[in-house]
Amino acid sequence: MKILVVLNNHNSISILDLCFSLQKTYQEISYFSVMDSGFYFKFKELIEKHDIENIIFSNRLQAHKFNRLKKINNEFNDQEKVSPFKKNILTQIRSKIFTSSTYLFIREWVITTKMVYYKIKASKLLSRTNPDIILSISDRTYDYVEAPIHWAAKKKGVPVILTYANQFDINASLELRKNLKGETYPNLSSNTFLSIYKSLANRLIKNQIINNTFYQNSFVLMSARKSGFLSKNSWWVGNGLCDKVLVDSNHSKKKYLKNGVPASKIHIAGHPDYDIVYQSYKNRIKLKRELCFQNNLDERKPLVIFALPQFAEQGTMSWAKHWDIISKNIESIVSLEVNLFLSLHPRMNPENYKFLEEKFNCNFLKDKLSKSIGCSDVFLASNSTVLSWSILCDIKTIVIFSPAKDLIKHLNSIYYEPNPNKLKNLLKNILKDKTSRNYLDFKELSREKVFFGKSLDSHYSFFIDVIKNFKY
Repeated sequence: MKILVVLNNHNSISILDLCFSLQKTYQEISYFSVMDSGFYFKFKELIEKHDIENIIFSNRLQAHKFNRLKKINNEFNDQEKVSPFKKNILTQIRSKIFTSSTYLFIREWVITTKMVYYKIKASKLLSRTNPDIILSISDRTYDYVEAPIHWAAKKKGVPVILTYANQFDINASLELRKNLKGETYPNLSSNTFLSIYKSLANRLIKNQIINNTFYQNSFVLMSARKSGFLSKNSWWVGNGLCDKVLVDSNHSKKKYLKNGVPASKIHIAGHPDYDIVYQSYKNRIKLKRELCFQNNLDERKPLVIFALPQFAEQGTMSWAKHWDIISKNIESIVSLEVNLFLSLHPRMNPENYKFLEEKFNCNFLKDKLSKSIGCSDVFLASNSTVLSWSILCDIKTIVIFSPAKDLIKHLNSIYYEPNPNKLKNLLKNILKDKTSRNYLDFKELSREKVFFGKSLDSHYSFFIDVIKNFKY
C-alpha cells in the first residue's frame, strides 16, 4: 500500500505519525509526503524524523526571509511618527482598495491562472508516483498543494481519505474572523464594502456564507469554484472532493452529518494516537513510577497533567491574558500536595514556557502527551481533542476556561471550572472522591469500538477496503 500524505497544516503532521505506526505492524505500507516550501521550513524537524521522500510541490518564502518581512512590517506599524488619525485614514484607504471589484477580479484571475499550472503538475505527480490512496486532513484549503492534488486524484481515480486530527466549531471559526471590536473583517464580510464583485459572489457562492461572513476571501472561493474544487460547504470538512472521512467517535459522526457530510463518506476509526494512549493506560502504574523516579518526586502523591492551552498561539486572546489564565490555574494546582506535569502542543514553542517549571516547581512531560496521559490521576485542559483521551482512560477530567464551549458540551463526565480561584477546592474534592463518572461518555466516544488497541487495525482495514472497492 503506497500512501501520499498531504501536509499543509500543523495538525497534518499527525498523518505521518499514523503512517509510521501502521508501517511498524504492516510492513507492506510505504508513504511519502507533499507540501510547500514554507511548511517544510516551519516543521522541518518534525518532518525529517520520518525517513521518507518529501516532495516540495510549491515554493514560498523561506522561513528567515518571511520572518524578516514580518518584522519590517511590524516595525512600520509601530512607528510613533504615524498618528492614530493617519493610521485610521490609511486603514480605510486600504480597505476600499482591497475590497474593490477591480482588485478582487484581478486576485481571482491570478489564483485561477496559477492553479492551472498546479493542476497539471499534480496530475503528473500522481502519474509518476502512482499512490494507492491519498491522506489529508482537509478538503477545504484552497492552496496550491491540497486543492490541485485532490482535483487530480478525482481525474486519476485515486481515493482521497481525510484522517481525524482535530475538532471543528463554526461559532469559534466565526469569532476568528472578527476584529477586536467584534466586527467581521471587511475582506470576509458579505454585506460591507459592497461592490459588483461581492454582489456576484453573494449570489454564486452563497452556501459559503454564514452570518454574513465568507469562509475565506471571496476571490479565493470564486477561484476555487472556477477551478472545480470548491466544497459544497467550506465551513465543515468532508463536503469537498474527498471520498471518505474518518472520525473518532459516534458523537463526531453526528456533527459531520449535521453539517452536510453524506453518511456514505463517514467511518468511525478513532484517533490515530488512541493505541498509544491505550498503552499508557495499560501501563499506568509503571509509567507513574518512572515519571516520579526520573523527576525525584514522591509517587504517593496524586499525579496531575495539565495540557496548556494555545489561546495566544491560536489568536483567541492576547499573550497577557493567555499568561494570566495559565499562571493562575497552575498556582491553584500546586497549592495542593500533587505532582504536576505540564504538556505542550507541538505548535507551542517550548522556550516560551520554560520559566513555568522554575516559577511553580513543576515539570514538563518530556514525551508526547499520548504516551503519558494514562498514568495521571487528574487531567486538565481547555477545549481540546485530547479531552477524549483522558475520558477513555477513565481519568477524572477538568476543563478550565474554554472560549469554544460548544466543543465540550457533549461531554457529561467533565468538570468545568473557568475560575482559577475555585479550581483548588474542585481539585481537592475530586481527588478525595474515588468514584468515576466517565462511563457517561463512553458510548458517545465509541470506547468499545476504537479503544483497547483497536484504532490502528481499524484504520488499516478501512484503507484496504477503500482501495479494493473504490469505484471511479
